[in-house]
Amino acid sequence: MFGRKKPRGPFTVLASTTVAHGSNEAFRAWQVRMTQIASTYPGFQGSKTRPPDPPEQPDWVTTFIFDTRENLTVWLKSDDREVLQAEAARFRTTDERLDVFEGARPDTRTGRVVTSILYWDVRPHQEHNFRKWHVRYAQAMSESPGFQGYQLQEPIDDLQPQWVEVIRWDSVVSRDGWIRSDTRKRMLELGQRVFETYRARQVRTSFEGWFRFDSTTAGSPTPSWKQTMVVLLVLYPTVFLLNTYVVGEIVGDDAEMWLSLFVGNVLSVALMGFIIMPIVTGDILGWWLNPPPTATSARTWAGVAVVLAVYGLFLGLFSVWP
Repeated sequence: MFGRKKPRGPFTVLASTTVAHGSNEAFRAWQVRMTQIASTYPGFQGSKTRPPDPPEQPDWVTTFIFDTRENLTVWLKSDDREVLQAEAARFRTTDERLDVFEGARPDTRTGRVVTSILYWDVRPHQEHNFRKWHVRYAQAMSESPGFQGYQLQEPIDDLQPQWVEVIRWDSVVSRDGWIRSDTRKRMLELGQRVFETYRARQVRTSFEGWFRFDSTTAGSPTPSWKQTMVVLLVLYPTVFLLNTYVVGEIVGDDAEMWLSLFVGNVLSVALMGFIIMPIVTGDILGWWLNPPPTATSARTWAGVAVVLAVYGLFLGLFSVWP
């Protein structure tokens, strides 16, 4: 996550706007036009607008995703956008706030979580020490109840001068518990030598579908390849045992294949979704699927070795199964 030399892309800009009372519909129509015009620019990948949800989120919040920094910059500095911004001045009460994040990806997942956005003013020449301190800060934060993930964004030349961090919580109670905690207070005191000031704002909505929470951060979405390995790990023995001992008892040994497959799939999905997968992904393989921020690649390979070994165990066992 840190010390990267080249953009990973894509890039997401988070635009926040406070709208005057009674102007929400006018702003909504204006935002539709903004999105339509943005979609005509090279590299546009998507947009989503969230209305205010006070008291946690008093602003309208819109995300725009572009494939590269260059294409995003073209849009942000375009004449079309400048004209639209001038039109919006009549129903805005504050200037638009832009936050740019590198490495975002659109997703279809939904959910209602609390998102905190922190702005860190790092002391000159303390960037390296700030990164080291933040690893410890993130580790402590990941152990707080309700923590769901974070992304720390380094400054981006010409687009964003500050370090910006997005943190997800499952509820306001969890977020406030961390804010009031003695652990957080101690960590901030330790960080005074590497950052000058910080400020925070809250967003009462879910942005896990718009920001990429890296696999090196606690609480981040599990990589697809890990999910696939675990599904196969659970699916194979479940289907084998159900088809061997259960399905025939339910539909009869002479039942049509289409019926046997349907009943077998129903039972497999029910067992996996409600009983087996929560245990495997939590108690058994949670250490591998959702590692802490300080985890090394050794943990990743250890998990792969464990899963492959269990594959082999099942294959050997079922090959001689009576």
